[in-house]
Amino acid sequence: VGEDFGDDPPVVAITSPRSTDSQSEDLLTINGVVNSGAENGVMIEVGFDIATFELSPTPKATKKSIGKYNSTTTALGDGDSFTLTLDISDLYLEQIGVQVTIYWRIVEGDASGYTIDDSFVINLLPRSNDPCVNNPDSAGCGSSSGNTKMIMFAVIGLIAVIAIVGVTMVLRGRGKDDDVGDTVEQFGGVEQMDPVEAYVQQMVGQGYDEATAREYAEKYYAAFYAQQGKQGDGN
Repeated sequence: VGEDFGDDPPVVAITSPRSTDSQSEDLLTINGVVNSGAENGVMIEVGFDIATFELSPTPKATKKSIGKYNSTTTALGDGDSFTLTLDISDLYLEQIGVQVTIYWRIVEGDASGYTIDDSFVINLLPRSNDPCVNNPDSAGCGSSSGNTKMIMFAVIGLIAVIAIVGVTMVLRGRGKDDDVGDTVEQFGGVEQMDPVEAYVQQMVGQGYDEATAREYAEKYYAAFYAQQGKQGDGN
């Protein structure tokens, strides 16, 4: 009787990605769940090459650091779920989509139990391999992108300032022309009138009827003007 006699094999399901999913991100996220058979605990490994699973811990750690291999760090039991990621940023093609096979392994216990290998396929959409095209704000792309944005903002700011100055000058010019025109139209020829008549015309221009304006000018303004004249002679 073998050592696995009476021990059911672990049953693990990959819940995502599904075979119909398309990938466009730098990282592939793999989710799964242990359904049953993990009496001695199981570990899950994922990678792009099934031979990676046979490597010693040091090469595995190197591949894990660059995102080409990953594994769970603790033993999983029935009902436990897991999430592992792999770096697929360098696998995209610029003109066409591509299919990539992801290998995964279930290891029960200390490898003296079941070891089960499986795989699934992911679909990668066409994408440029230039990281600055895919993500202009990523490290190493910020300088040129930032300079371009600064130049754009500077140009927009300069155009806005020129527009404001131009509009202000036009409005000021129109204001002066309107003031001069109104003054000439309202008080044209005033310099040739006597002060009382000039005052009458000014009041008429402000909306008073001529009789009232003339009466007011003769009664009040004429007396004031005469008093001013006496004071000027005295000085």
